Parts: sequence; structure tokens; C-alpha cells
Amino acid sequence: AAPEAPPLEAALRVGMHWVLPRRDRLGRRVVTYRAAALSPPKRPIAELQQMMCLLLERITLNDPRTLHAGVVFLVDLKGASVAALRHFALADVQRGMDMLTDAFPCRLREIWVINLPRILAPLAALVLGLLPAKLRRRLHLSYGDARHTPSLLTSLPADAIPVSMGGSDATFDWDTVVDRLLRVPATAPPDAWLSASSSSSSSSPGDDPRPNPPSTSVVV
Repeated sequence: AAPEAPPLEAALRVGMHWVLPRRDRLGRRVVTYRAAALSPPKRPIAELQQMMCLLLERITLNDPRTLHAGVVFLVDLKGASVAALRHFALADVQRGMDMLTDAFPCRLREIWVINLPRILAPLAALVLGLLPAKLRRRLHLSYGDARHTPSLLTSLPADAIPVSMGGSDATFDWDTVVDRLLRVPATAPPDAWLSASSSSSSSSPGDDPRPNPPSTSVVV
């Protein structure tokens, strides 16, 4: 049998969180959360949350652009269900709330939630009520995937979003990204592990480089 991967690598390869190769039009890194990767969870939730923090630290390490512009979360709830909630202990939920509000190692600028199951809409409304007003203004909810969320596509083009999320990028492969991350030399550019073209933003020279986009209302 093949040797078991170290815990960090194993958590990375679960694929609950990805870092997309391209930035959005404001130069922000895009980190995903995939509910389908938790059906069922292959690693403890606490371990996966720790891995996400390490990923966020990695994308901000020696990268002033990301430190300044911050990150965007793209949350894909396809595959989420009421039954899946039993995998989360109260401590996991509290830890997640703390991370969202003030414990991230970088600035969280926006959260896009796609493929929200309608059966979970009441729970989503409850969670919204528990969030600080500042964070609620940065949260956008959609029942559809990326193709059916026009407001998302104004920030992140379809060809920067994997096909599995409703985008048109058919080349994205997280295991390949993890392979590069694990072998990238310390002297490499901070985003060398993402892709050969990752240093280029999906924004055009005329786009507004300011890190804070106008707030929009939350629509469920």
C-alpha cells in the first residue's frame, strides 16, 4: 500500500478549499470553499479549518499586493444538506465564525455564495443575522451557479472560474496545484505555485485597483 500522506498534505488534497490561479478584477486573490468535499469529510473539520488558515498565510507571504488588496471567498454549496451539518461540532461552528469575523491572516473583502440549496435558505438567514453588519454588506447569496450569478461575473470572469462551479475554466486541477505548492523552492515568487500565468491579474490596466469595491445589498 502507498504510504499515507502527512496530515497537512492530506487536508490540502481533500479539496475543500482551493486558491484559484487568477485574481479578480480588483486584484484580489480568490479562495473557494466546496461543500461537496465534505460528503463525507475525509479529515476532521478542525484540521481542514487549520489548513485554510495556512493557505491564507501562504498566499499573503511576501506578497504585498495580496496583503493590500485582500481576498475574496467563493463558497460553492452544491452538495450541502441538512444531514451534512451533523459533521460540524459546536466548537467547529464557533471557530468558523471567529475566523470569518476577525481571525484571518488577511483582509476578507467579499464572500460570494453560489448554489445555495433552497432548503438551507432559512439557516442562511439565521447565520446572516449573527454576522456583524460590516461582514453582511460583503456577502452575496445566489441559488444558482456562477453562470446564473451575473454580479459575480462582473468581478470574476467565467474563464477564471472552474467548470465545476459554473465557470468555463476546464484546465483547473487542484491536485496539480498542490503538487507545485509542495515542491516550490523558498526563493520562488510568492504565487509561483499557482500557475505559470498566476502573476497576471484578470483585470485590465484600466480597472480600479482600489481594494474596497462599493457595497451591494444581500439578496437571497
